[in-house]
Amino acid sequence: MVGGLRVAIYDTPNVVGKKLSDALRNAGHDVLYSGPLNNQTARSDADVWLTKWSFRLTGPNNILLTTRPRIGILTLSVGTDHIDESIIDEFHLKLSTCPTSYSNSVAEHAFALAFRILYGKSTIGPFSDKQTFSGEQIIFPNFSDKFAEAAVAHMLMQCRQLEASIGRANAYNYARGDAPWGNQELASTTVGIFGHTRNAAKLAKILKFGFGARLIGLEVGENLAAFGIEEVPLDKLLSDSQYLFLCDDLFMISGARVPLTDSYVFDQDALISGSKVAVLGTGRIGSIIARIAKLGFGCDVVAYNRSEDNGLRELGVRYADVPEAVQNAKIILVALPSTKLTEGLVSGKLLKAIPMAKSAPIIVNVARDVVIETEGVYRLISNGAVAGYGTDVLPRDKSLWAGGEPDDLTRNFVLHDSVVATPHEADASRQSLERLCVESIRKLSEFGGSYV
Repeated sequence: MVGGLRVAIYDTPNVVGKKLSDALRNAGHDVLYSGPLNNQTARSDADVWLTKWSFRLTGPNNILLTTRPRIGILTLSVGTDHIDESIIDEFHLKLSTCPTSYSNSVAEHAFALAFRILYGKSTIGPFSDKQTFSGEQIIFPNFSDKFAEAAVAHMLMQCRQLEASIGRANAYNYARGDAPWGNQELASTTVGIFGHTRNAAKLAKILKFGFGARLIGLEVGENLAAFGIEEVPLDKLLSDSQYLFLCDDLFMISGARVPLTDSYVFDQDALISGSKVAVLGTGRIGSIIARIAKLGFGCDVVAYNRSEDNGLRELGVRYADVPEAVQNAKIILVALPSTKLTEGLVSGKLLKAIPMAKSAPIIVNVARDVVIETEGVYRLISNGAVAGYGTDVLPRDKSLWAGGEPDDLTRNFVLHDSVVATPHEADASRQSLERLCVESIRKLSEFGGSYV
């Protein structure tokens, strides 16, 4: 009779392989193997190979030339540029992707990179040890609306464990280990807001409309009702809040008044609210980036894409060609796919020829390295014409994926003070892993059943 599929899982971090194996078995599939892909582990008795990023599926040593799955390959990624599709066609294999699992994680990572450039290594008041409550909870005392964006920026960088990720990039570590899969998406974070003064409104707007975070509060007032804050009793506010904002000076903990000091220090130029933001590419990831910028931070969002998103247009996002989109933008966010048309699209020549705002722009790339014309952009970074470059894909990083050494250009980027790089970890979070399991099971149904 028709039953589940025989599957082999290749080249995923251990935590991904284990989580995926358990989910597939619970769904009735038979997991034959989970581990690295090589000539010895390639399973021709598997119906489907699932792979996160296997470099033995292209090039002259392509394993598919000698060993293949019975039905096809499900790549646990958005793109298929690491798979030789001509061989897929030659042997009549099916090929499918998992395009939706990582979108929110990558979009949040893009903003974390932008804020890391804007704020550098500075830490505002709420993240000092003295304001840690119950071991993990962070308390923001004396909260004022003027600190809302800065607070969200640092929450986001903490959720992404950005400093550790930067450290791996600085060591050219593309091993794709388990560590980044512990990242927490801000969209899945519970934030407590005590008080219903106007100070809480800007914070609630960014968190709810921009990121979709869960908001809870005590005696929610009318001015906060529009943000969907869930009213809870005090004990639940204290126990459930991963971040707690005290927007009322009457708040007491264990009978003791929480000291309220105006200790926040940040640069007003770091704020992006209301500024022009260019979003290049409004597919699954870019559309989320555009929504965060528009709905959360009230930015003037101008986008470029071959086809326009009507939903974004209804929100007030404007579409233009690349030169008009990036002109006078404070932040240029790149989320374009790698195609012949997009290769080198963001170039030094383009940026140099276009009038920019009073301050030099920041570029954030969460797409592919080839979309950026790296030599020209590096020159602009070096002479200050680009204020900072945040990227989840180092230049010419294919050698790093294969465990090779970085070339001089890659080293120059990593060592530059105005560059913030992470090693292709934007897709990694607890929530994206959960979504990946669900999407993989759904996608496998398209491959059909095997006869057991």
